[in-house]
Amino acid sequence: MPEKTIKSTAVAVGGADQEGFTGQTISMGDPAAYGANYGMLTFRGGPLRQNGAYGKVSIASELLNAEQEGATLQPKLKLGRSARTLRLADGSTGFGFGSQPVIVKWPKVIREMMDIYPAFVTTAEGKSPMKEVIIPASDGQIYFYDLESQSPSRDTINVGMSMDVSASISPYGYPLLYVGQTSGTMTVVYSANSTELNDNSKQSKQTVKGNTGMRIYSLLDHSLAGFETTLNLAAPYASNTEVYTSPLVYVDPQTHEDTLLYTTASGMFYTLPLGTQFDLQNKTVSVNPADTAYHYKTKLKADPKLGMRASIAAYGDYAYIGDMGGLLQCVDMNTLQPVWAKNLGESIVSTPALEVDGDNVWLYTGTVLNITKRSAAIHMMKLNALTGETVWDVTTDLKGQFESKTAKTGLYAGVQASPIVGAGDIDDMVIFNVNRLQVEKKVNSAVLYGLDKTTGETLWQQILDAESVSSPIALYRKDNGQSYIVLGDDNGTLRVMDGYNGTTLHTLNLGGPIQASPAAYENHIVVGNTTGQVFFVDLDFEASR
Repeated sequence: MPEKTIKSTAVAVGGADQEGFTGQTISMGDPAAYGANYGMLTFRGGPLRQNGAYGKVSIASELLNAEQEGATLQPKLKLGRSARTLRLADGSTGFGFGSQPVIVKWPKVIREMMDIYPAFVTTAEGKSPMKEVIIPASDGQIYFYDLESQSPSRDTINVGMSMDVSASISPYGYPLLYVGQTSGTMTVVYSANSTELNDNSKQSKQTVKGNTGMRIYSLLDHSLAGFETTLNLAAPYASNTEVYTSPLVYVDPQTHEDTLLYTTASGMFYTLPLGTQFDLQNKTVSVNPADTAYHYKTKLKADPKLGMRASIAAYGDYAYIGDMGGLLQCVDMNTLQPVWAKNLGESIVSTPALEVDGDNVWLYTGTVLNITKRSAAIHMMKLNALTGETVWDVTTDLKGQFESKTAKTGLYAGVQASPIVGAGDIDDMVIFNVNRLQVEKKVNSAVLYGLDKTTGETLWQQILDAESVSSPIALYRKDNGQSYIVLGDDNGTLRVMDGYNGTTLHTLNLGGPIQASPAAYENHIVVGNTTGQVFFVDLDFEASR
């Protein structure tokens, strides 16, 4: 046990700490295989949490020919349709930090079982198979859209509690959706003589209360297949009932037994055996979760009751967990014991990103200003993920500005967004979005840093004209690997940037703060804003000479 940071650990089974935990078998396997046939199935795409985009960007042949003849291809963000969600009496609406759509390409045999609208069951001649966008919202609903038509693909699921979080889908093809809740109460509005939800705040109001936890929905019929409450008797901080994180799913390649992996604000890391039974012939799916979780006490001065907001990253047998007390640790998922732990000195909000390079595994992370309650330079870090050794620790040249009011709402100065681990023409680069740096006197803004993976040297930095906690995504051209970064900000601007030098190439204003993270499927981008709208945007190109 890492003696300097962790005081004690325990494994809880069925809500009670178990002596002599005998272990389990979890090993994530090939990270590239996670959801490879289905799309964007969890926050930042998979267990390495490197990016929020699936597939590559295609360019029309006539534009490629023009480029070969000397034309320059300029990327453009082309706005398609948008959809509006409910607005509730307490102001809850839209999509905040932690939200990201998942985009799933369902096989035809699964589509035929599900309760999607009939128009999307059969693939029309000449059309590609349906891709479904799934996005939970602060209004307590889970929304479903067809990516191509940009219209609703099925009825919403009414969870009844706010969800500023990304859902996850099984990478094994089970028609199951996993989602946590970030609030246990919600004030809804009803029309005067009806029980139907209404967005007119002058009508009658009712506060709805419910139990937060991890909900598992069957996407065959919208039914609640399973529920794991955060009111765990063994939880060290049981009053913190929120689930801010997007889970991973491990499926044993031999037995096909599945395990759900996620953390909670109550201080628990769940490795939840699901016992999923999917009967393809009879068109039924069921789960039988078994409550298994790791928790710990630290020797840190920082208040550990601040809990966990970052999703786990995972590689092989190891899970990587950051918490609001400033502890970053590597946990063996089979023994549920820490391999190493490191005090970063400040809260960890962003989900870490991993990179596998031969026999080496690297971890990229950063901190926000919260525990110290003072302004300071922000740390961006690379660690050896197998040993915890710091490879480089880079501080920003500009000071992050601590603001107590916004910190209480969960918006911080620092690395709140998750970094991009570069590929294609930026395969030597990791890109951090750092929020609320003082770029001028009394002027705060987000700054993007393109850092050299090996040395941490700043290759470029670009100051935005607004704050941003949205996690950027990188899109890559299929023909040559050229990179484009897509990022939202608090001014409502969605921008596309040159990944190689950070230059902004085109912008689109979406009418409200973009604190959620975009997701992309090939050229298609989906993102929500805090005013309650979901936007469908395409990355297009124009030739100029």
